Amino acid sequence: MKQLADQFVTLMRESGWKLDYSDTSVQTLEEMIDRQFADWRPWRRGRVAKKNVPIASLVGAYLGEVMIRHIGGQWGWMPEFEVAGVQLPSGLWTSPPAKAQKRFVHGREDDLVFYYEALKRSDGEMPSE
Repeated sequence: MKQLADQFVTLMRESGWKLDYSDTSVQTLEEMIDRQFADWRPWRRGRVAKKNVPIASLVGAYLGEVMIRHIGGQWGWMPEFEVAGVQLPSGLWTSPPAKAQKRFVHGREDDLVFYYEALKRSDGEMPSE
């Protein structure tokens, strides 16, 4: 996944975006999704154009790398969901690629900054609902 994240950084640099694996780069991801990949037809309400949905995996790989660098943890496989995920220091599993996919499909209701900050604030333990 790290290799995918690095490839995404290179690809986006060529399009004028600076991604540096910092906490603040998660906000850059949101801006990039809105400006570079969104479908602005009124009935889509800022969701990503379907042709761009495959980019979600790369966004998720990058987001996971930011998490690992700033929250801790490691990449692994979540067999119950058949998806790549990050196991945080608390033992909690989360899937940045799946979250990125939801962000691309549902729009801002699945905001990546909120997701990242919630995990960071709780030291990798999701707050109870």
